Amino acid sequence: MDGVVSQLPRCLPALHPPLPWPDETVSIGGSRAVLIKPKAPHASVILMPGGDGNIRPGDQGDIHGLTGNQLVRTRHAYAARGLAVLVVDAGTDLGSRG
Repeated sequence: MDGVVSQLPRCLPALHPPLPWPDETVSIGGSRAVLIKPKAPHASVILMPGGDGNIRPGDQGDIHGLTGNQLVRTRHAYAARGLAVLVVDAGTDLGSRG
């Protein structure tokens, strides 16, 4: 069993390979959100994490809050299936145009 466990760190990248597109931080109505946009998305999804809703997006599309939240954790799975993904922070006004 120890041999299997010691090999686990080597096989993890194969199970969850890096995506060919970067996450980016965007501004929506004065709030920040994280956008993941595949080259040719066929649909889109807006993920609104629960709890306090504060994902604390960084400058490069990184997320520093609610990292254990199911929607935050699985955001790349949606993008890998061809969806544009927007993860919004608490207080984001989705009706805003800028």
